[in-house]
Amino acid sequence: MKRVILVVATVFMLHFGAAAQKNANVEVVVQNAQARIADMEAEAFIKPVTAEIKVNEAAGRIKDVWTFTADEVKAMGSDISNIRARGAYLSSVKHDADLIFAPLFNFQSVSGNKFELTVVGYPANFVNFKTIEAKDAEWLNIKKIYKTSEREKIAPVIKQ
Repeated sequence: MKRVILVVATVFMLHFGAAAQKNANVEVVVQNAQARIADMEAEAFIKPVTAEIKVNEAAGRIKDVWTFTADEVKAMGSDISNIRARGAYLSSVKHDADLIFAPLFNFQSVSGNKFELTVVGYPANFVNFKTIEAKDAEWLNIKKIYKTSEREKIAPVIKQ
């Protein structure tokens, strides 16, 4: 008798447990932003390319305010670098630009569940792409090719 009760109880729990999982709503939120830094794979060699940056003078200095919920901030790993990259991306799309030149960011909470990111800068586009020539080599000081995950190590090259 105990065996029958055990079997009935097991079947009962499996049935209603499976039904509960079937009816559960699961929402997955994914957010990703990418900087314009080439990731190099092992054994891959890319000849450097130069380009000029043309600032959109008609737009001038822009100021965009982007509002994020606490869930959106969590989806970006609560990482200020990801939040800034997302704001720069949204401003680039809004102004049809390749990048926001000389961006300034201000991130603050505005209520218990809302945050604001203010992006100030100059929308710009890349123009005049060309493969590097010998005369351009003095501008480059490549010691190591960094991956996007190592972006904090990347610094501009300044011609002396």
